[in-house]
Amino acid sequence: LVTDRDVVVAYFKGRAAQLRGESDAAVDDFRAAAEGVRGPYPVRATLALVERGTSAKTISREEAVRKLERFRYGWRGDALETQVLERLGLIYVTSGEQRRGLTILREAATLTNDQAQRDKLVAVMQKAFKELYAGKTKEKMTPIEAAAVAADFAELMPPGAEGEQITMSIADQMVAIDLLDRAADMIEPLVGRTANLSDALKYAERGAAIRILNDQPDQALRMIDKALNRPDAQGTALPGDDARRIALLRAKAHAELGRTDDALSELAALPEDKESLGLIADISWKAQRWATAADAFDKLVRAQNLTATRAPTLDQAQLVLNEALALNLAGDTNRLEALRVAYGDIMRRTDLNQPFQLVTRTAQEATLADRDTLLKLVAEVDLFKDVLERFKNNELMKPKAISAPTGQKAAPAPAKADEKVDNTSKPKG
Repeated sequence: LVTDRDVVVAYFKGRAAQLRGESDAAVDDFRAAAEGVRGPYPVRATLALVERGTSAKTISREEAVRKLERFRYGWRGDALETQVLERLGLIYVTSGEQRRGLTILREAATLTNDQAQRDKLVAVMQKAFKELYAGKTKEKMTPIEAAAVAADFAELMPPGAEGEQITMSIADQMVAIDLLDRAADMIEPLVGRTANLSDALKYAERGAAIRILNDQPDQALRMIDKALNRPDAQGTALPGDDARRIALLRAKAHAELGRTDDALSELAALPEDKESLGLIADISWKAQRWATAADAFDKLVRAQNLTATRAPTLDQAQLVLNEALALNLAGDTNRLEALRVAYGDIMRRTDLNQPFQLVTRTAQEATLADRDTLLKLVAEVDLFKDVLERFKNNELMKPKAISAPTGQKAAPAPAKADEKVDNTSKPKG
């Protein structure tokens, strides 16, 4: 039977051995003291054993937790309790149980009456929190847990660029598992909080694209407006690339809300490139403004510089087919016939020749079945989605060269064009 006196003596013998550098003797004495059941010395001895074991890597995580959990509620009300909670919390944090560990550390900081100790614990928590998202423990968290920990311990998020980087890293993980609403919810506060307008615009652009993909166009517009209404945005001309990207996103959001005129107005002042023309075609197509869609497709088709001596890609053939569809539905038989003559030989080298021949028949030859076929093809067109996907995946923050399409998509999804459109080029024979 270990008496209270034996425990006290064993503990101080261990401390003396520790000071002399006699580690083995100190461990033996601390083990004896830890067998006690009353008073502070079994707790102090256990802390010493855990400290020694973790630094020397002679104690397992499970054993350390077991030893400390024994005293978690067994000794209350002074700095010793805080020390137990601090050590226990750190073990949980560094072994993959981040939320439990930070919760225990927060409990320790709340319980202590010593302001210096509280400040120390908060600093420990902040360091542990940052290491969760930058150190080796980052890999141990699932995306859901990373977001949950950030929400539960928002007060620990570092200010400024460091915190924004952590937030965007978590948002990236949310996007990767298709939790778009969670990702956008994390990004939106950064729009108003970040110090720089350039960063605010970047966050607003990406967040708005995610909102649109998540069928939240009204919230996409709200996020963009939040950036544009910042004090540092007033009376300031936006950089050209940001102005262009914002116009594209606003146009898409307006279109999703059924505001076709507002959407096309946003695009009217933009230079004609692959993305703006593609979005004009997309918006006009969905609104059944066939003449406007046909004009946009015509410019996209001409940019391909198609020639009868080289088979077009399926994407390029789809562009031609979509122009034909728009012209047919617009009732523009003259331009439809011109398109048939100009691209008939080219389309014969593609898998889309049969629908192209069907669509480019004269109005007198068309049948009701043809009309039904056209409307079915129309329902499947969506040109701007790949641009939104690049926004979502953080691939469109800077201008990038746009080349002619090479991917093979199933008809009749519209294809892509070069960034700069030359409206004077015609098919080469």
